[in-house]
Amino acid sequence: MLHQKISCVYEILELDGEVLIANTLSEAASIVGVYPDTLSKYLDVEIQDSVEHEHWVFLNNRKIRRVSVF
Repeated sequence: MLHQKISCVYEILELDGEVLIANTLSEAASIVGVYPDTLSKYLDVEIQDSVEHEHWVFLNNRKIRRVSVF
């Protein structure tokens, strides 16, 4: 069995404070309700102006950020 390395996860904060973790961009996009390409563009564009671990994108009444894992 080959194990795939995961370089990041996606942390999603719901309005009620619930935190969801998605292992893939596709999974995160599905939760937020956008296409994966759309979510990727928001995360990539917005991250240029902030520190990665403090960066949140607000989409469809949810906050989402990419979190590096080691």
